[in-house]
Amino acid sequence: MSIDLWMHFINFFKEVHINEDNFVERLRDLYARAVEIAGAEYKSDRLWESYIAWEREQNNPHNITLIYDRMLATVTQHLIGNFKKFEDHVKVFHPRDILEIDEFLTLRAQIIKTKNISAEHDDTSAPLGEVDQEAPPGLEAEEPPGTGVTNAASELVDEEEIQQLKKIIVDARKVMFEKTKEEALKRKPFEDQIKRPYFHVKPLERNQLQVWTDYLDFEIKNGSHERVLVLFERCVIACALYEEFWIKVRCFVFPQVMARAEQFCNALR
Repeated sequence: MSIDLWMHFINFFKEVHINEDNFVERLRDLYARAVEIAGAEYKSDRLWESYIAWEREQNNPHNITLIYDRMLATVTQHLIGNFKKFEDHVKVFHPRDILEIDEFLTLRAQIIKTKNISAEHDDTSAPLGEVDQEAPPGLEAEEPPGTGVTNAASELVDEEEIQQLKKIIVDARKVMFEKTKEEALKRKPFEDQIKRPYFHVKPLERNQLQVWTDYLDFEIKNGSHERVLVLFERCVIACALYEEFWIKVRCFVFPQVMARAEQFCNALR
């Protein structure tokens, strides 16, 4: 769970394995494992940013977008700043380079449909006598072989379309960001009161113990199972000398373990 430990491990891996043939794939897997395990930590922004910076070095804007999609759905300390960085990311690259091809084509189809509706509306007010110029029979342009999804993606050359599509991309992620920000603001008062998130042999002040208790109670009532476990892991580091928190962990986890064990036994019958 320690972000510092993960960062040291990743840097060590880079130094030791950089010359190996499968280095890029193995490091990408390591980053993915790191954010899967520790990415939900409130102060995990450094880990996410390191992952993004490395993918940028690999010139892989599509993967960066996927990381931002996960990051913006995660409650972290610098969530607002992360969304601004995502907006900058979208500004820099062509939409087809940062999206899955299916999403790109779907969004572009929406833009084209809107433009066609607008064009049809304009045609109804066009002067009489104006007709579309069509090619003579037998001279219609033939579609070259090999066209399809790839060519459709490359057709987006109109600057207005590009800017419209970029706005749609940002707006779609903004909906998710706003929901995450709302959850982050609920947890910020607790996080601001935590003065010693690390272990120390010196006793914690009584008000610090109360902060951890209140925060855990809030997360158990309102948070996801994953977030509760992450907070428990953080808590038992800072409050390792206080048995009431270990008992609280046991009371939360044990019924779930027993329920899963019962399901497993029932499946074997």
